[in-house]
Amino acid sequence: MRQEAGRMTVGEKRSTYQTCPQCGERNRSSFHCCHHCGYVFPKISNKLNMTTAEIGTIVGAVLGLACGLLLWGELKMLGIILFFFAGVMGGYGLCSGPKTNVRSALTGFVVGAVLGILGTIVQGSSISPAQIALGLFSLSFCSALAWKGMFTGTRAIRTGGAVGAIGGVIAAILVVVTRHNDIGVGMALISMCGFAFLGAIAGMGVVYRPWFVLVLGIALGIANWVGWPFDPAPIIELPKHLVGGLIKAGGFVGFQRVFFD
Repeated sequence: MRQEAGRMTVGEKRSTYQTCPQCGERNRSSFHCCHHCGYVFPKISNKLNMTTAEIGTIVGAVLGLACGLLLWGELKMLGIILFFFAGVMGGYGLCSGPKTNVRSALTGFVVGAVLGILGTIVQGSSISPAQIALGLFSLSFCSALAWKGMFTGTRAIRTGGAVGAIGGVIAAILVVVTRHNDIGVGMALISMCGFAFLGAIAGMGVVYRPWFVLVLGIALGIANWVGWPFDPAPIIELPKHLVGGLIKAGGFVGFQRVFFD
């Protein structure tokens, strides 16, 4: 028997979900990839992508230019150029993709900016305008990357990001405790947030391409330990350089995944 006109059918109720053809699990229709196995769905509406990406590019360029001008006294024209191109790339990369992904990136950007402003207020007047600009730009950008990567990733990638964020907070605490000078509560808050976001990006990269991260991380660690063209560091420092290389490689892959996949 047909249902009355105007009433939603069972098929219509389920139209907000889509079944992954690879693993058979159900996902929301707004997801661009399966949150269980990572399969990328081929049919996704891109009607808003270009407009949103263009707006993000313009906003990112303006923010980058503003930060570069604040750093004029320290970096001169080089700072303006670097921040301008960083803003352009960041605005386009974070605002490309389905609307749900763009919202997650913007949410992360706002969260990072709010945390940075809060840390600056708590720290007081001991922070220069250049430090404020650099801190807010970096923290907001890393926060947006981490939020978008966690939202669009599979369950395994989200787990790696969470573990990386916890490791980043622990590393920040160790850095703050072992420093001889008092950096202040505000700077400590900014450092922990920044390390958490960077750790999340690196953790997602490690899970996304583990073997590539391992090979690249070892290569970077050995290169840093050798210190070319300077003399190599003592052999006892090799493990520290290897860990640092793995973190850099994971961050690079995590950045690449969020921006280009």
